[in-house]
Amino acid sequence: MDPNNRDHLWMNRGELKLADFRMHARIQPSYYILKVILCVIGAGVFFIASISLYPVILYGLISTLKSSSYVVPIFLILMFILGIKLIRHRLVIILRVAKKLLYRPQRAFKDPRPPVLLLRPFYVDPIMHESTVTLKTSEERLISALRRIGPVVAVGSPDDKSQPLGALRLYFRDDEWRERVESLISISEVVIVQASYSSELAWEIERCFKLLDPSQLYFSFVHTHLNSESSSFLNLGRVSSRDSDYGTFLLMMNRLIQDKRIPPMNLPTEITGGVLMSFDATWTPVLN
Repeated sequence: MDPNNRDHLWMNRGELKLADFRMHARIQPSYYILKVILCVIGAGVFFIASISLYPVILYGLISTLKSSSYVVPIFLILMFILGIKLIRHRLVIILRVAKKLLYRPQRAFKDPRPPVLLLRPFYVDPIMHESTVTLKTSEERLISALRRIGPVVAVGSPDDKSQPLGALRLYFRDDEWRERVESLISISEVVIVQASYSSELAWEIERCFKLLDPSQLYFSFVHTHLNSESSSFLNLGRVSSRDSDYGTFLLMMNRLIQDKRIPPMNLPTEITGGVLMSFDATWTPVLN
C-alpha cells in the first residue's frame, strides 16, 4: 500500500482523526479577507453618511413645525424612522462581516478531542442561519454549547459559496460522501441529528444506529421549533410547522423501523416542550 496515498486512511478508521479531513475543508483564500475589509469600509462609510444627515432632517423638522402644513413634518418623521432602521441594518451587517473576518473554523483541526458531528438535510440551513437580536444565528448558539464536548463539524452544502458561521464544513464529492460521512460518524464523540426528512438523512440515521452507542446519538428539534415560531407569527394555518416537520420525521423513522434498518422503539407521537431527544441503553427515546 502506498503510504503517500491518503485514501488508505479510510480503510482503517481506528486511526482516523478529524485532521485527516482537512483536505475537504474550504479555507478562505487571501483575497477573501480583502473583500471583507472593503465591505466593512463600505458599510462604515454608509453608516457615517447616514448619521450626518440627521442634523439636517431635525433642522428641517423643527423649521416646518412652525408652518401650517403637516405634510412635510410627517414626511420627515417617516424619513427619520426609516433612517434608524437602515442604520441598524447596516450596523448589523458591519458586525456580522467583522465576525466573518475573525472566524477561523480550521482551528477545529488542531483540537485533539473527537469531533461532534451535526447531520441535517441542507434545506434547514436557511432557517438555522437566520440572525437573531443577539446577532447570533441559531446554529451559532447551538455550536457554542456543543464545543464544550468537541470541535463541531458538518457536511457542507454544494450551494455554499463560502464557509458559513457555525460548524466547520467539510465538502465531499457525490461519489465519496457516504464513505466519508460513515468515517466521520465512527470517530465522533457525539452525533446530533436535526430531526428532518431526506433520503440521505435516512441513510445517515441508519449508519448512526449501526456505529454508535445509544449515549452518543441525539435528535435535535431546534429548527422545527424555529419553524413553529415563524408559522405562529405569520398565522399560517392550524397545524404548526413544528407538528408537520416532526410528523414527516416520524414517518421516516417508522419506515426505517419497519424495514428493520434501525432497532424497534416507541417514538413520541408529538413533541411538547423538548428540543433534544436522547436514548437510554436499550434505545428507548428520552425527550429533554
